[in-house]
Amino acid sequence: MKRLMLTLALIGLLLPAALAQTEKPTIAILFLDDISIFERASNGILDMLQAYKLINLAERAELEEGQDLFGEKLNIIWRSAGNDLPTANIMVEEALDRDPQALLTVSTSVTQIAVNATRDLDDPPAILFSVVSVPYGSGIADAPCIKPAHVAGTGPVRDYLDYLSVVQMQNPDIRVIGSFEAAAEPPSVASVRAITEAADALGLSLVVEAVNEISDLPLATQALLDKGAEAIVASVGPTVHRGMTTIVNETVDYGVPVYAPVPIQVYVGATIAVGFDGLYEQGVIGARMLIAFLNGDLNPGDIRVAEVLAQTVAINYDTAAEQGIDIADAIAERAAFWVADGEASARPPEDLPAMTLEERMAFDAAYLESLRCTPEMIAEQQAALDAAEG
Repeated sequence: MKRLMLTLALIGLLLPAALAQTEKPTIAILFLDDISIFERASNGILDMLQAYKLINLAERAELEEGQDLFGEKLNIIWRSAGNDLPTANIMVEEALDRDPQALLTVSTSVTQIAVNATRDLDDPPAILFSVVSVPYGSGIADAPCIKPAHVAGTGPVRDYLDYLSVVQMQNPDIRVIGSFEAAAEPPSVASVRAITEAADALGLSLVVEAVNEISDLPLATQALLDKGAEAIVASVGPTVHRGMTTIVNETVDYGVPVYAPVPIQVYVGATIAVGFDGLYEQGVIGARMLIAFLNGDLNPGDIRVAEVLAQTVAINYDTAAEQGIDIADAIAERAAFWVADGEASARPPEDLPAMTLEERMAFDAAYLESLRCTPEMIAEQQAALDAAEG
């Protein structure tokens, strides 16, 4: 009997605490855009929930079909706003009405809405964000450790100097590049600012056209070409992302390449893409934080924003051929995937590393411990903020 009791105690220590709760937690997983755009991030989230036995295979299938889940271990509100901000506001409000313990928000815009909606609550749910390009200066956080106590998350780091270096690698004589800015989209504004700084560092002239919606892109693209843009260097943001095919169609006859900051945009025509392709990892980290929070092992206010750099190059050889462009060998050697002759090569597979649940729990706990904010970090970041304001 003593041996049996000891065994049961050990099992209780190993299993996630959420499994032992008598009342199922309710969480919300909220996307800005159609979940297919964030497919790898959602796969990372679901892989983690399944690895921790918080959902089973049948329950995962329900979520992948876009349904809310009333599961054995968790209730999950699973929603996408279809890239519509009014819908995103309603989506967040409806999720909060169901009194969730935590919201896992995917994208800058949805995270902004969630943080703003919960900032003044006496007992707010945790906001754990993923794939947030602009966590600072957007109302989400002021610095990695300076943020609301109920907020934590992870976001991609993009190397814009590398992005524009590839543009120069393709055309060493290039002088003028063009881009788009959607003023209502914080990722777009931040992206154009970063492109401007990288262009200045590399001695390139940048011309920018304002856009508000996809229908603005044909005239804006033509305006960039009229101003002498020798390459279109797209910014981050849903309007430009969704309108990539439109941009490419406007440039083909001019032989002007279109560069994208999101590698999968080669699938919709971008000539060359150089940017963050770690969406799966972002989903895994967001879910890691969520699971630790549900287990009572994570206080969001104690950890810094996790910043991940995962720079990848991809090529659309078909678009390049239409534009009369030969891809430089140095760029081709860096390409992780490509489109050629109407066929797409396989993207590198992504999956969780094989390990036992005990090993995974130890690995994840060590990762989250590495994000812990120290008093020195907080003081240093606050001093930097104070200096910037002064």
